[in-house]
Amino acid sequence: PKMKELSVADYSQLKTIPHIWRLGDKFYKLAYTYYKDPELWWVIGWFNQRLTDVHVSVGDPIYVPIPIEDALYYYNNR
Repeated sequence: PKMKELSVADYSQLKTIPHIWRLGDKFYKLAYTYYKDPELWWVIGWFNQRLTDVHVSVGDPIYVPIPIEDALYYYNNR
């Protein structure tokens, strides 16, 4: 599947929390931690252009876009 892409300007408009991927990490766990909703895991994957957490290796930097409302706005309107 093809993911919607953000422009460089769009990326610069969103605030993020950096996270270094560790053994046992999952997108749904990060979504629960930062959004209190594990079903929003796909937002983190989309923002990082990783289809699933299988596409992330230990040590990779991952960026969690916050607040979730802003990330969803960019997803739905770009």
